[in-house]
Amino acid sequence: MNNISKQIAVTINNELEKTDQLEATVQGSPSCANTATTCATVTDASRDIPFCCSVPIPGNFLPVLSQRPKVLLDPRCLKAIIEPCCCNGVPKWDIRIVGCIPFIVNIDIDNTGVCPDPSDSTIATCCSNSVCVDRVICNKCSYKDAVISQSKIVFDCASVFVSNLALSFNTGDCFVKITGTFKLPACP
Repeated sequence: MNNISKQIAVTINNELEKTDQLEATVQGSPSCANTATTCATVTDASRDIPFCCSVPIPGNFLPVLSQRPKVLLDPRCLKAIIEPCCCNGVPKWDIRIVGCIPFIVNIDIDNTGVCPDPSDSTIATCCSNSVCVDRVICNKCSYKDAVISQSKIVFDCASVFVSNLALSFNTGDCFVKITGTFKLPACP
């Protein structure tokens, strides 16, 4: 797990170096002499980051399927950057979210027929993972508008949240599959 954390940290560091270099050159208008489109296509789904995690279930234990899994996420590794682009010969600026979202998911285990200690306790098991984020969430028509929007993007529990959370388990399986979507902040 430490190697994965180190790899994530190195990747984020490399991305930050690239974005710092890019932001230093982005203030001028992009050269849009030809009519090629280099801007990202932004849709409603552009803010959706799918995630998946498998929770191991040993032996004869069963998950409580009637309860929603609990998710703990950390959006503090995300950053909004500005990238110049051209849309049909017109200069524009993409606002891209980069970084990662580490998360933990836990589910309760059914205590029926087994021996929890203390006897009135709820037992849970979990999985953890991290998803990489590299998504354009909007395009702006001027660098000034892009900077204003970028400055208003906040990465906290209210702006980055879980949606479409689902779990799947079949009797006899040795894991519960948890899927969902992290919703990125909207572009102001």
